[in-house]
Amino acid sequence: MQGTEWVKVSEQSPKRGEFILFYASGETHVGWLLAEDCGFYSIKISKWFDYTDVSYWCDLPLPPMPEGE
Repeated sequence: MQGTEWVKVSEQSPKRGEFILFYASGETHVGWLLAEDCGFYSIKISKWFDYTDVSYWCDLPLPPMPEGE
């Protein structure tokens, strides 16, 4: 999956260790899922979120293409 299609955590977990966007505590964060029993880590605020605190996640968007390509 590539792009910004939000996925419910209850329906599908992200791959462990991949950078993702996730939604927790009313905010969007950048980070990763370590494991379902450990939770998600936000590099935005240097904080761990319990797996049950995160409702949605999505892959990071692709970087912009250089002009003329």
